[in-house]
Amino acid sequence: MYWVKEFYLKQQEWANVYGGGITEYHRKNAELVKNTAQGKLGDILELGAGGGQNAAALAELGYSVTAVELIPQLAGIACKFTSNSAPGKIEVLQDDFYEINLEKKFDIICYWDGFGIGSDDDQIRLLNRIADWLKEDGFALIEIYNPGYWKKTVGKTMKFGKVNRRYDYDYQNNRMLDRWWLRNFPENSVCQSLRCYKPEDLKTLLAETGLNLKGIYNDNIWIEDNLVDNKSMQYMIKLVKNK
Repeated sequence: MYWVKEFYLKQQEWANVYGGGITEYHRKNAELVKNTAQGKLGDILELGAGGGQNAAALAELGYSVTAVELIPQLAGIACKFTSNSAPGKIEVLQDDFYEINLEKKFDIICYWDGFGIGSDDDQIRLLNRIADWLKEDGFALIEIYNPGYWKKTVGKTMKFGKVNRRYDYDYQNNRMLDRWWLRNFPENSVCQSLRCYKPEDLKTLLAETGLNLKGIYNDNIWIEDNLVDNKSMQYMIKLVKNK
């Protein structure tokens, strides 16, 4: 997980990835949470909150959100939403979610765009922490990167602003690779590396945790495990505590 701090810092420094306002994307995420909860409000824990836009969209719907973000600069951006979060509220904690001590239990735990930063053992450790943080009748929603998609996008390059970006795939370790660099300084690139999981591999991982796979959300619908195709960059899973 050595790459994490530098990568997300450079994303912000080079492209202001986390500095914008609440968009339709964030409100769509918040609506998925509320629909999955069948309209019930409560306490939400968001892991890897970035600039706080998802937390703010949830607070707009009336949720009380505890947003944990590792990078101080991003946590500072997220704090800007706390003063205008009614009817809900937002608390931002600048901390490492692998290390933070949370006494509170939550109705819902969300983790968008980032699961898989470490090894399988790291994921198992985090999932067990999530199980401990959940209330007995709570659930977690976690975005999982789809290996089929990333394998077919190897070599894809993009340019925006002053940044170049290239996708690749580590076949041996099943990790998507997302490399960024300033156009005139390719020798100073940074790379995101996230473990990708098929649903069957994810179930093997979950067998060592206190959580069960309850559903998969892909292309705006809940689907069967075997219907995850290669079209989507990621899919969302719903997890509940083992009974």
